[in-house]
Amino acid sequence: MHLDWQNAFGGHCTAENPLGKGDEPVTREGVLWHPLPNVEHPDQLLHSLHQRVQPASFSPLDFSWPQRSRMMGKKYDKQWLAHEFPGFARDTDWHLFNMAGSDQWLSGQPCLPSGATWCIWNMHPTQAVQQGTLPCWQARCFITRQRGGEMRFEELHLRATTVWFIPHRERMALIWHGACPINEDDAVDVHQMLVAMELAQAERPVAHYQQVMAQRAEKEKGALFTLREQDLMDESLIAPWIDNDVQVTPSALAETMTRRETYLRRRHQTRSEKQEQDINQLLAELPQKEGKALTADKLPELVASLERQAERIQQRVQKKSAAYAAAERASASPTGPASYYRMLDLLHKQSQKTPEGQTPEVLKRTQRSLHQMYLLSADTRPPAGRLQGEQAEVLRRHVMACMATKRDLSGMDLTGADLSGLDLRRANLQHTLLENANLDNCCLDEADLSEAMLAYASLNNTSLNAACLNNASLTGAKCHNGYFIGARLGGVLLEQAELVMCDFSQAALSDITLRQCTLHHCRFPQARLENCLFMDFIPEALDFSHAYLTRVTVINGGFTAVRFNHAVMESCTFLNSALDHAQYQHAHLDSCVFTGTTHIRAGLFQHARLTSCNFRLILLEAADFSEAVLQNCDFSEADLSFAQMSAVNGSHSLFIRTLLTNSHLQDANLMGALLQKSHLAGADLRRANLFRADISQSSVDVNTQLQGALLDQCKTLPCAGGKLI
Repeated sequence: MHLDWQNAFGGHCTAENPLGKGDEPVTREGVLWHPLPNVEHPDQLLHSLHQRVQPASFSPLDFSWPQRSRMMGKKYDKQWLAHEFPGFARDTDWHLFNMAGSDQWLSGQPCLPSGATWCIWNMHPTQAVQQGTLPCWQARCFITRQRGGEMRFEELHLRATTVWFIPHRERMALIWHGACPINEDDAVDVHQMLVAMELAQAERPVAHYQQVMAQRAEKEKGALFTLREQDLMDESLIAPWIDNDVQVTPSALAETMTRRETYLRRRHQTRSEKQEQDINQLLAELPQKEGKALTADKLPELVASLERQAERIQQRVQKKSAAYAAAERASASPTGPASYYRMLDLLHKQSQKTPEGQTPEVLKRTQRSLHQMYLLSADTRPPAGRLQGEQAEVLRRHVMACMATKRDLSGMDLTGADLSGLDLRRANLQHTLLENANLDNCCLDEADLSEAMLAYASLNNTSLNAACLNNASLTGAKCHNGYFIGARLGGVLLEQAELVMCDFSQAALSDITLRQCTLHHCRFPQARLENCLFMDFIPEALDFSHAYLTRVTVINGGFTAVRFNHAVMESCTFLNSALDHAQYQHAHLDSCVFTGTTHIRAGLFQHARLTSCNFRLILLEAADFSEAVLQNCDFSEADLSFAQMSAVNGSHSLFIRTLLTNSHLQDANLMGALLQKSHLAGADLRRANLFRADISQSSVDVNTQLQGALLDQCKTLPCAGGKLI
């Protein structure tokens, strides 16, 4: 039997419980009958069908029912609208927030008695009586909040106000409440909150929690300190979780690693007794294996200890580095594909020893994996050398001969080759090794360069129109005046590449990471960029007009004169990027985010359509949004001072705390927009549509212009200002 409102007295005629039964007959399947409540209060039992009793239940009371709604107060008058909105009326009965019926209140006491006894009968499937005492605990809460120019650390005094029993689960929920004054109705002046639980007789000083909050706010190690639960709870209160109740049992992996360690030590000792001694000296300083498992709360101390040990070891390693420098140079990895060939040779030798374990399919997959590793490793070693003299000429003639027949150069090693000026149209260059090759003035239109190695290659004045470069490596490549019109560049590696005056019109770029690249005066009209990451690169005068960009992320990009005119941008992110004077005229931006230290001063967004975009906290000084459509966009706390926003459609967008001083908003549609606490000094809002807009607590001055503005149902109260708390 559910002890809810459906089984208590009530019905359609009972405002105190419209969900119940018993107040009137009902018809079911053509039969008229009068249901009776299953749950009643022992002091108000139902004896007659015409009797009306108070509904009884342990379920929460609905906010709209009279038991609670009558406590909301009635003084929602001009005084409230001007000074107290959006808070509750001054005659509100705070029992309004008590969701339990009045028969379950502990009247006359400010909080639940610590250690109070309780008893429950017949509410458990097997236990007729459950009883116990409330735990002697005390919750603590601390905040840091801004007061003027000062940051304060304060405590909220909490009271245990509610206990919620779940008998069949043998559990109870204890709820503490507390309150503190704030200066902003949305609590923006509260920066941090910390909650703790103590034993009633083991109160910790406020200074302890202030230190804990400072530790958890650290950028580098704060995440480690959040794992220290004992900083906020007595250890007797912490339930046994996987990180603090680990049973140490023998591990097969640990035993294997131990045997591997023993084997490596013996082999190393055989090769070099001196090196063994040095390594042992370093390993001696590392923590030794213990039988006790590591717990999460020990991580900060462990990390600090390891950092100190690493610093000491690093100092010793630096002292010995000179002695091993010659040996290190001798064993350095060779440049170019030499290491790749060495690994292939080892693979073939291994397959000859165990032919039954190396099927052609396995060998092919392994060879491809080695090739991919070679492509990925280009930025970890110096580039291969450029071929000279007769060797370069022989290789060049060989390429020309192949092009005269089948045009198949796939898999060839053309590392360092001089192929400048050759016509390589429609050539098959899949898996071809072209590291540091000279491809200047080549024509590679419609060529297939899938998974080709083009690291450090020279591609000046080279045409790659309609070429396929999927999964190729262009790491460190240099391309000036290159043509990639209609080319496919899926998964291309472009680390540290230099692209100047290149044309990517109608090209398809996907799953690309451009890191530490130079991009100057490149054009991307009608190109498609999907799932691309531009990071720590140097852009200048890029043109993405009419391009389609989706899931493109830009990090630390210092753009100069970038153009996105008529572009379509979906789910793009600009983090810590300079976009001053960027052009977005007639562009469509959907769910794009501009965040971090990104700034778009004097950006041009005329006639653009922006949907669900985030410009919160962004510098947009003197930006131009004339006749743009801003649908559900967030400009809260952004700087739009001196912005040109005439005839903008910003209905239902957010401009909370936005700096709109001296901005031009004449003829703007701001219907339903939220401009709470915005700065409108010197703003021109003539003929603007502010129907149902919220400009409460906004600041204006004598230069703010509202002539001809539609202010019907515009919320202007409460006014800005107020006493600092």
